[in-house]
Amino acid sequence: MNRICYWPIGATLAVALLAGCSGGGANGYVPTKPPALSAATVQPGQEATYFPFAVDDQWTYEATSRTVINGRVFNGGAQITYRLKKLTPSPDGGQDATFDILDDKNKVSSHEIWRVDQHGIYSVGSGKTAIHMTTPPQLVLPFPVTVDSKFNWKGTMTNDQGKLTQESLAATVDGQEPVDTAEEPTQTRNAMAVENSGSIKSPDGNGNVASKIWFTPKVGIVLFRSLAQYVGKDPKTGKPVQIQVELLRRLKAVSLK
Repeated sequence: MNRICYWPIGATLAVALLAGCSGGGANGYVPTKPPALSAATVQPGQEATYFPFAVDDQWTYEATSRTVINGRVFNGGAQITYRLKKLTPSPDGGQDATFDILDDKNKVSSHEIWRVDQHGIYSVGSGKTAIHMTTPPQLVLPFPVTVDSKFNWKGTMTNDQGKLTQESLAATVDGQEPVDTAEEPTQTRNAMAVENSGSIKSPDGNGNVASKIWFTPKVGIVLFRSLAQYVGKDPKTGKPVQIQVELLRRLKAVSLK
């Protein structure tokens, strides 16, 4: 996948013309090379650094969304923060991290649990008022990390309305990619990219999902993008509904111990 950055063509041409007129450094100016990006690969046994865990660590994201409901378009934008509330041992010698998700007014809007153990990084559960566990936990990045490796996941989860959803995904570790974050000043970070696609079935309808997530060692998740399409009935009115939701989350700030 190409780097997520778009440069104005006019500006690029102007820089090229100025470089040509300067005579290739005849005036003594030598441009400074940008610093090399840190690699997104890690040594065997260090894979847990793709999502470092410590209580009170937090990651703030610039979040945007585009929702289409029966042809009506709703655009949204906000800031959200993942704050690590507590750590508990996981069944296989790793750690489960419980996160409070804070809105742009610093109020808790939902919760999530993520796991890191010797086998990989998992999404374990989520919910607004109560955390609903995913069975089995969804594997997001398998260890050891091998570029072009493929893996599958199939499981169930319960939504906030108490309805059981079935999901089936096929995923690929795409490898190292440079991405631009929303940090100030904007930073380009190398990140390990993983993408997946699959289907969702629920009592109210069915849908397709696709997402991609980027991890940077010693930082965590720096970028997340997803697209979900759903056809079924509105759980409140029972009327037919078609929904498409696009989400984008770009790291804005990170505070780690």
